[in-house]
Amino acid sequence: EGPATPPTKLVDTSGAGGRLAAGVLAGIASGRSLPESGRIGAMAAAEIISHDGARRGRGLKQLVSGI
Repeated sequence: EGPATPPTKLVDTSGAGGRLAAGVLAGIASGRSLPESGRIGAMAAAEIISHDGARRGRGLKQLVSGI
């Protein structure tokens, strides 16, 4: 286990909860451990709050491709 990815910039929290849940579920569905799935969810939520609106930015698949 390790710390979650802290957000680098807070602009708009719209979509953060959905993105967190999507990241956790994507991790679980791909066979990752619960702690790793939680980190993926936190990373996804940290990305979505860094800009206005809940739809712009990198997609979840692109975010986790390097993990």
